[in-house]
Amino acid sequence: MANKEKQEIMLIIVSMFLAFILWIYVMGEENPLQTKVIRDIPVKLVNQEAISQLNLALVPEQNITVDITVKGRALSVNNVTPNDFVVEADLAGYPLRKGPNQVPFKIKSKPSTVDIVDNNEYNLINVELDTYLEKTVPVIVNVLGDVKEGYGYLKPECRPTEVLVSGPEKYVNSVVSVVGQVNLDNATTKDLNAVIPVKPQGRDGKTVPYVNVEPKNLNVNVPIKPSKTVPISVKTTGRLPEAKILKSIKPRIDSVTIIGDSNTLDKVKEITTVPFDLSKINSTSTRELFLNIPSGVWVVSDSQDIKSINVDFIVENRIQKNFTVPLNIMNRQDAYNYDVQSTNVNITLSGAESLINSIESKNISASIDLAVLAEGTHQVPVKVVNPDGTDVVDYSPQKIEVTITKK
Repeated sequence: MANKEKQEIMLIIVSMFLAFILWIYVMGEENPLQTKVIRDIPVKLVNQEAISQLNLALVPEQNITVDITVKGRALSVNNVTPNDFVVEADLAGYPLRKGPNQVPFKIKSKPSTVDIVDNNEYNLINVELDTYLEKTVPVIVNVLGDVKEGYGYLKPECRPTEVLVSGPEKYVNSVVSVVGQVNLDNATTKDLNAVIPVKPQGRDGKTVPYVNVEPKNLNVNVPIKPSKTVPISVKTTGRLPEAKILKSIKPRIDSVTIIGDSNTLDKVKEITTVPFDLSKINSTSTRELFLNIPSGVWVVSDSQDIKSINVDFIVENRIQKNFTVPLNIMNRQDAYNYDVQSTNVNITLSGAESLINSIESKNISASIDLAVLAEGTHQVPVKVVNPDGTDVVDYSPQKIEVTITKK
């Protein structure tokens, strides 16, 4: 009986041993040891305050990753992903500088089913740094929408008027302002107060990334008041030189919107310019003229507060030109014969060169009126009608002899 029990125990032990040998064989054949490179494992940068203390900043868009070779059974190795690792690079204690920097990294955590091949303290990553820069830039507030008809708004008042931008030098240097927007579509007839976010903007009008703005949100007040439209009147003094003529005065803006209290606006019929002395020009030119703006009134054009306008003074040479014009005899009577000494009149006109050169004889009239004349010889005055914008310098004859006899 005892021998039988011993035989059974030995059989169990032998079976287990054979099973273990078989398992080792199967594992060696079906799940062998192998190595594999796990690529693009992200590296966490710790102690980044060390960069700021050196007046440096991380260059954006750096894809800081490492490749790690692992070893283990095939089933385990093939299931490993980059996110199964924790890899860190400590930025403290290294002589960092602007440009590329070689910084050691350490593997802080890995899957327990694999081993790291060639893990040592001299594995390095490249970290690109730039100079850390701060500067102040102005705030620009763009207005969207419009206020109720009969009202206008003044330039938004923003506090503060400048903000601090900071970050990598390359990006901060490209910032020229920060821009925010305020919408007036739902505004009433009272001032609009709002808190708006602002974004850094470059010369091309695009948002500059990777730049910190402080403060990020600003208080904005948009004054809203009654408004109306009035014409611009250009005032002048003095005269041009004799050989010149002022053909026209053309303000670049012929009307403006004025904003203020209703009682004040009712008294304003036009906005005049500060008088301009014409003796200061002798050719066509554009001059900036300041506006005479009544107290309590703001002048706006295209929603911009303005203090002056540009005015074009069109100046031409004054010239003279002679014309021969046929005489028009008016109010002849059938009972008489008329002997008219001359049938043409020579007329000299002066005016702007372009106008005078466009005139033909048919544009001028010269006439005598015989309506009240009886028999006899008469000296009848010639009446000349010249085009607008011209002056009659001389004409001849100024009187024409007419002899009237009965038929």
